[in-house]
Amino acid sequence: MKLWELLLLRHILKESNEQQEERSDFSMFYIIVNLIQIYLMLLVFVLVIMYLLSGQFSSTGFKIYNIVYLIFSLFIIIIKIASWFIKS
Repeated sequence: MKLWELLLLRHILKESNEQQEERSDFSMFYIIVNLIQIYLMLLVFVLVIMYLLSGQFSSTGFKIYNIVYLIFSLFIIIIKIASWFIKS
């Protein structure tokens, strides 16, 4: 995957996150879509880690940006999974 593809996928995932947060019903379709979304977020998470570990990018600012993105993505994934078990 190229860098622009990763950035496009990350943008699409962010938009779908905002749209999914507006929905409050937990139908089976919503849960399946949410699982697919979490899978894609984890895929992007792993791909960015692979790019960081490969040393392909030498810019320190770019690495810091990606590390911060990874931390926030992991936080969002944990919150999404935890929200399934917390009854409101």
